[in-house]
Amino acid sequence: MSKTKSILILYYELAGYTIACFEALSKKHDVNIHVVRYPTNAVAPFEIAETNNTIKYYNYTETNEKELENIFNLISPNLILCCGWGNKRYLNFCKKRSKKTPIAIAFDNQWLGTLKQYIGIFYFKLFLKKHFKYAFVPGKRQANFAEKIGFEKKFILSGFYSADVELFYSYKKNTTNKKSFVFIGRYEPEKGIQLLCETFLNLFNAGFLQNWQLICAGKGTYEIPKHEAIINYGFIQPKNLGTIIEQGTVLVLPSVFEPWGVVVHEFAAASFPLICSTNVGAADAFLINEKNGFLIIPNNYESLKNVLIKMSNFDSNQLNQMGNISKKLASVITPTTWAETIYNLL
Repeated sequence: MSKTKSILILYYELAGYTIACFEALSKKHDVNIHVVRYPTNAVAPFEIAETNNTIKYYNYTETNEKELENIFNLISPNLILCCGWGNKRYLNFCKKRSKKTPIAIAFDNQWLGTLKQYIGIFYFKLFLKKHFKYAFVPGKRQANFAEKIGFEKKFILSGFYSADVELFYSYKKNTTNKKSFVFIGRYEPEKGIQLLCETFLNLFNAGFLQNWQLICAGKGTYEIPKHEAIINYGFIQPKNLGTIIEQGTVLVLPSVFEPWGVVVHEFAAASFPLICSTNVGAADAFLINEKNGFLIIPNNYESLKNVLIKMSNFDSNQLNQMGNISKKLASVITPTTWAETIYNLL
């Protein structure tokens, strides 16, 4: 009988969809998973259920480098998965262990061609690349970045982020006559939330979108306007998103900066048409322009306005057809595919 495999994951803040991937790996392949994770983010306070006995969690604030060594010696992992390269404690640990244990680095950075990134390429190739065998990234923009920092294509793996698709498949779609644009995310400038609210209100007050409302769920510094056609739920746990999905019609993510955006995958799985800015990484995987939604120019009023009007003119059958395409695209990446990718490295 073969020995049970184990993996050590050096993570940041967990979310429900992350747990779904860990659970899939644990259940489908009998892998022992050890996760060092950051405390809950106050801006996105996800409730995490840690109930699987084969997944053990360690609080980052209570885990120094010596403790990491103790965990490593105890479990003798077949693979280390390090999320990002910005944590010195994680990096120092990986440098010490890279000659004995294969290490995959996971990141969601898009290649933007900035001076900082060009400097980063030089630094990574010179000092860090030798410690990492694999790059595990969400999609093609990140894969492009991985190539630039020195990874061969055969060592670049996609699908690092996955929605808990089964959860979102299970939600019932809106069947009412009242239609809604839905925004889920942090209420911060980089998300484009202010432009969305202002554009929606301008159109509504001008006589457009009279049968539409805007539903917002999230938390942040921007104050959602109080208006009869805007519903502000504040931050809501993924397990409670059924309420929004039953009222919603189209997901809108007009981000100025969005390396990936798991919410796009989640609402694609829930059969939503999509509106995303061209800066949203997840749109590459889950949005085919003019098929199941529309791409818009980030931070551009006219682009967003025209697409909101265009989408509002589709009838229910057209919207449902778009949603069906979204659901099909969502099925390509799942917690199961995540688990298979990791297991193949063990």
